[in-house]
Amino acid sequence: MDHSTYFDVELFLSSASQRSLEGSKINDKEIIEKLCKKIDVVKHVYKFYSANLLVKESSIEISCEAYLTLMSILKYYAMTYLDYKYLNTSFKLNDIIYSKGLCDTEAYSNNYRELIEALNRGLEKGCK
Repeated sequence: MDHSTYFDVELFLSSASQRSLEGSKINDKEIIEKLCKKIDVVKHVYKFYSANLLVKESSIEISCEAYLTLMSILKYYAMTYLDYKYLNTSFKLNDIIYSKGLCDTEAYSNNYRELIEALNRGLEKGCK
C-alpha cells in the first residue's frame, strides 16, 4: 500500500514537537483537535488516515513515543488555550497508554501527577 497520499500521524507529531509549539500553525490546532476526537471516541490513534483524517488507512497504531508526544502537545494546548478539552483528552490518553501496557505504573503516575498540576494551573488561570 502506498502511504504517500495519506496523513502520517507520527510524522506530523514528530515535526510538531520539533517546531516551537508557541509558533504552531492554525492547521496544527485543527489536526490536534481531530486527534483528540480519535482518542475520545475510538480510543486509538492509527499511523495513517485519509488526508482529512476522517478515515483510518492503517490498522497499525502510532508508537508509544508518538502517544507520549501527543500527550505533551495536548498538555501544552490546554495551558496555552486555557481549554480543558485538551487536558481531559490527556487524562484519557494516559489511561489508554497504561491499559495498553505502553508505560509502567511509575510513568503512569508521573503523567497523572503532571496532568493534575496542569489542571491546578488551569484553575488558577481560568480555563474554560
